[in-house]
Amino acid sequence: MRAEGFRIARGAIEELVATLGGGSATKTLAFEPVEDDKYRPAAKVMLFGEHDRIGVLAEKLQDMFGIQTPVVLAELDFALVAGYPPKHSSATCPGSPASNATWYRRG
Repeated sequence: MRAEGFRIARGAIEELVATLGGGSATKTLAFEPVEDDKYRPAAKVMLFGEHDRIGVLAEKLQDMFGIQTPVVLAELDFALVAGYPPKHSSATCPGSPASNATWYRRG
């Protein structure tokens, strides 16, 4: 249950980064397992050189606060918002006059 919750939260962060930061942000996103007394399991979240944390609350802290089910936490700086909105490039639509017909693609 703890590992499954961790994987779901990691996936949510990956989606968030892809949505807010675009392709350039997802290329810089990485997760590195770490030892952390607050979390079991835990990972360092690296994005644009920033280091944040994600993990499942350690059982001793769950007990301290009377929490009966595992809780996933993330400490994020949201450096990815600095890159929002993602940059788009434009080009002339194939087979159309160049006067005012452009199309956009994520870059």
